[in-house]
Amino acid sequence: MKKKADKPLLGQIVLRVDDEDRSAIETLARAQHRSMANYLRCLVKDHVAAARQSGAMAA
Repeated sequence: MKKKADKPLLGQIVLRVDDEDRSAIETLARAQHRSMANYLRCLVKDHVAAARQSGAMAA
């Protein structure tokens, strides 16, 4: 029986980064006293908000 590939849950974001980038992200997160997951969640949230705002301005 062939195993299906695991799919991300709805709303889940999967990032693949190399070791050097991961270390840099972890350092930035620690500097703000956050977990790496929380730091990335905030970055994505801010990016989406900015994209929506810029899209609304363009319309």
